[in-house]
Parts: sequence; C-alpha cells; structure tokens
Amino acid sequence: MAYILTTDLKRLIQSDNLNQIIGNDTEILSTAIAVAETEVKSYLVQKYIIADEFISYKDFANPGTFYPKDRILLTAPAYNTGTTYTTGMICLYNSNVYAALNATTGPFDSADWVLINPQYTKYYAIVPLTYTEFDYKKYYKVGDKVLYKGYKYTALQASQPLSNEQAIQFITYDNLPYLNVFPDDSERGVQAWGTGVLATYVDQVITNTAAFKVGDIRNQQLVNFCIDIALYHLHSRIAPRNIPELRVKRYDDAIEMLQQFAKGDKVTADLPKIQPASGMRVRYNSNVKQINSY
Repeated sequence: MAYILTTDLKRLIQSDNLNQIIGNDTEILSTAIAVAETEVKSYLVQKYIIADEFISYKDFANPGTFYPKDRILLTAPAYNTGTTYTTGMICLYNSNVYAALNATTGPFDSADWVLINPQYTKYYAIVPLTYTEFDYKKYYKVGDKVLYKGYKYTALQASQPLSNEQAIQFITYDNLPYLNVFPDDSERGVQAWGTGVLATYVDQVITNTAAFKVGDIRNQQLVNFCIDIALYHLHSRIAPRNIPELRVKRYDDAIEMLQQFAKGDKVTADLPKIQPASGMRVRYNSNVKQINSY
C-alpha cells in the first residue's frame, strides 16, 4: 500500500470525474500516485528525513508486528458463521470492525461483540510514551530515553557541552565536536547509548491506546501536493495540450512550494530535518568567538 491512498483523491476531485479520467483503470491511478510521491520526494530528500513522512499504510487485519509511526488502516477478516471466535478476536461485519466480548460462533449476535470503528479507519502507532526523538543538539542526562532510526536507546552518559575556553581551542565552529554522540556511531555510540532495542508493538490489539491512536498524522500539505501532481499527470495522459487550467495552476503552485521547501531560506516544511550524519560537519566558515567577562 502507498503513502497516498486512492480514496485521498476524493478531497480534490469528484469520484465520477476521476473515473472518467482513468477509465476505471485502477492500475493507471496507482501508477500516477507513485509518480507523484516520487516527484515530491525528489524536492525534499536533500533537506528532510522523508522516510519519516512517506510511510506506506498497512492493513490491520489481525494483531502482528508494528513500528512507531506506522500508518494503519483498520480492517479484519469477514465474519464467518462457521468460525469459533475467542475473546478479543476481530471481524468485519456490515463494513464495521468488531472485537469479540466472549467465545462465540454461529449467526452474528451484536451482544457478543463490541464495535471498534468503521472499516478503513486510519490509525497510527505512537512513539513510546517515555521516549523522544533523538536530537543531536539537545542536552541529555543519564537515563534519558530516545528513539533513533526505529531503535530505542537509553543515555549512559550526559551530553558534554564545551566551555568557551575549550571551544576556542578548536579555532573554528567547523571543528567543534557535537554536543551528543549519535547512537549508531561506530566508535562511541555503544559507550554513550548502549545497544539499541528495536521498537516494536507485537500482537497488540488495535484498541490498545498505549500502542495505537486514531488519526491521520501525514503532512496534509504534502498529501495535497501529491494529489495535485497525480491529477495533473492523469489529465496530461488524456490530452497533453488541453489540461484543465485548474490542474495546471495547482500543479505549478505545488512545485513552486516544494522548491521553496527545498531552499528552506523563507519557507520550511513541517518535517523533521536531516541531522548531520556521524563524522560530518555543518560549516560556518568562521572562528569561535571568545566570550570575555570582566
């Protein structure tokens, strides 16, 4: 499944009009969506952590393994009168997903089930409550917990800021060490953060609010951009020289905004920015200033 769902397009085009454009060919639609996602990513990849945003949706049919930030569509196997359901098992009945309150079989009896939500309700897996996203510029104390590249770490050492006297010994800002060691640093990561543990939710029921929440955490501006770009390409497939003015304008506006995001000098996207990789430096081209006190 993709980051953009085919149902997302309904927000910017009516279903009948969309079917006319694609000729009811869902493969054409899926291809246009994939092209649009790739086009949007190409503008953002140099500045932002796009992997944290462009997470494809997964179906929740039965408890399985999920990771923080996973996007999930609620669904379940259709109710079967010949199946013996145990407490907590889920099923799909009349476009709604239910969980069994007790052991049951035979014709569906609403007294044996509790409604969870309509089918295809959007959920997401939360970042563990005691953890925060790692930030190489943030001060951490021993015992602080962070999430980095899908792994959970606990600080074994406090961040080590430099005094001004120490900093000036490095002469330029370019030479200053980072405030923190990156958890996956091959030389000092284990010493500073220990061995990371993969963050997962295994066999958790969808109603576990410590693991899952209802909501759409995608960047809605990027969702619209992807839709506008996909619709533009779908129209150009039919009549390259006669694309509706609205679609041309919305495409041009989307590309212009993506270019602004890529520059980042006036407008930035509401996305996590790439943190300098271990061993790399942000270049300031100036000397460390000496702080004088009298």
